[in-house]
Amino acid sequence: MAAVGDDLAIRGRAAQRVLARLDRARKDAALHAIADAIGRRRAAIAEANAADLAQGRDDGLSAALLSAVLIAVGMSRLSGSALKPTVTLDQVQRDKVAAKEMVR
Repeated sequence: MAAVGDDLAIRGRAAQRVLARLDRARKDAALHAIADAIGRRRAAIAEANAADLAQGRDDGLSAALLSAVLIAVGMSRLSGSALKPTVTLDQVQRDKVAAKEMVR
């Protein structure tokens, strides 16, 4: 798993260097394309997040840490909405409640 993380980090840094050289319009277009790709995979991402939270619970992570993860997931949804205003605060709150139910 560490190799996957290392590969993602390397690819992320490479993408960051490319994006840094683009003009604002091309950066915006790239970020919208990324947001669209994430949006298309939203269900799979939510499923993987739920599995990770359940694994964390099974591994004995504290409720406080699991709650912090839920908050981070909600914040990432909110920050993503700045790119594409498709996520509302109500949706984030519903997701948090659903995720908390999964880890009980």
